[in-house]
Amino acid sequence: MLLGVFAVIAASCSQSNIPSAVAFSDEPIVLSVWAWDGVIAESLIDEFEATHPGIRIEVANSSFDQHHNGLLNALIDDGTLPDVAAIERTYLPDFLAHSGQFVDLAGFGALDLESSYLQWRWDEGVDAEGRVIGLPTDTGGLALAYRTDLFEAAGLPFDRETVAERVSTWDGFLELGTEYVAANTGTSFVDGVDTLYRAHLGQKANAYVDGEGQVVIDTSVAETWDFVIEAVERDFSAGLPQFSAEWNDGFANSSFATIAAPSWMRGVIEANAPGSENLWSLVPVPGVGGNWGGSQLTAPAGDNEGEAAQFITFMTSVDTQRKLFIENSNFPSTPELYETDEITGWVDDFFGGQRVGEIYSESVEALQSQPTVPGQREIDLIFASGLSQFDLLGDETSEEIWQDARLAALDIIENGPPTSAE
Repeated sequence: MLLGVFAVIAASCSQSNIPSAVAFSDEPIVLSVWAWDGVIAESLIDEFEATHPGIRIEVANSSFDQHHNGLLNALIDDGTLPDVAAIERTYLPDFLAHSGQFVDLAGFGALDLESSYLQWRWDEGVDAEGRVIGLPTDTGGLALAYRTDLFEAAGLPFDRETVAERVSTWDGFLELGTEYVAANTGTSFVDGVDTLYRAHLGQKANAYVDGEGQVVIDTSVAETWDFVIEAVERDFSAGLPQFSAEWNDGFANSSFATIAAPSWMRGVIEANAPGSENLWSLVPVPGVGGNWGGSQLTAPAGDNEGEAAQFITFMTSVDTQRKLFIENSNFPSTPELYETDEITGWVDDFFGGQRVGEIYSESVEALQSQPTVPGQREIDLIFASGLSQFDLLGDETSEEIWQDARLAALDIIENGPPTSAE
């Protein structure tokens, strides 16, 4: 179990490596932790503090982008930094460019933990020189959530086995969506373009650059772009930008029949459409594997590095990830849990009593690492925004929007994101 690993590591360290405040003072060390909602569970903080009486945790949550931009600016401007910071996958390349300002967790036994995690999730927290700047928390996984009643109303099969077979490929997804639209139910096949873009591109070996750093936008992204444009032109989309008020209402109003859903999205669906219990079901996402979400816990260099490493090790342990899955639907990045009854037998009552663990474990185990670049998050938003523009407005040809998005992405790849260029 990872939970007890750090105790062994700490015991093997020389006395000079153990902060004197913990060994000789009644005053606890207070660790500042920066994150966003849903990353650090209060119940687990209580558990950590109970088992580490010399350490207290203070969490400061910000909105998702505000958190990452604030942390990056603090690194660049030599500002005040936390002892521990969560960094989401799409932002990690920006921070790996400043990896020298983070604690190398290999010095605190992290390399002994590598085999505990999905390899591609571990790799995301390691810089080009092999420094481990962060340990993986959860991973999102990806499934296709669909409304059984809306499929039935459209005259389509709605049992999981048949639907899974029909949408096993992206071509099959397009065919089924075309049939749904032809039924004229007054609802849309998908919520919008955001998750289609993310799910389709995420399955490719390369997104924006290849392993040699060569730009592959004109092949990899172009294929995904054309797929999403085709879905829009077939009238699949409800045109609802994700996490907007209209999108939230779309769940309750039965505005769309499918959405690409990471594990944590199940809670979002339930919160926004409590009246649709037992009407949703999950099947594997089209194609091979999928993921949306996951972060690394990191320790910016500072005064409390040993204590920060203890907290990170605890919060990313196998046992902690198991508890987070049960409490918050955060799917673990530790494969040894995937064969346990707690994952394979996990039943989601809202989704008709369906066992959800196996779908998500298979989706993340099928993925491999994708080469990334600083500005990955900005580039994602550029292309997703361009597709949304075409979906919602249709006032330009897709080719004009594509060229604008392509040039903006190339500028970031060649010159770096604006925050790191200041």
